[in-house]
Amino acid sequence: VSTQSTGELNNLEKVHDLRLRLQQELERTRMEEEMNTASRARVNQEVESLARQSTLYRDELKASLNNTENLYRNVDQYIGQAMEVNNDLEDFVNQESRGKKAG
Repeated sequence: VSTQSTGELNNLEKVHDLRLRLQQELERTRMEEEMNTASRARVNQEVESLARQSTLYRDELKASLNNTENLYRNVDQYIGQAMEVNNDLEDFVNQESRGKKAG
């Protein structure tokens, strides 16, 4: 009888040990899942933040390009106006020199 009860005790201890190890493993798995969920949430937040920042940079770049295009257009106009004034001055100088030669 004592051998049987010793065997039963051993079995009970084994079952108890297995139950403890299973509980520990379940707890560890639950904690890992919580950490993974928290990590995913942080990663998602970071990705959203970077996406917003990227959109802002893109909009700023577009605005900057538009400003640069406008500057070039203005410079083009100023060059055109300066060339017209230069041509008018050349015409005037030529007329003056012709007038002096004729006079």
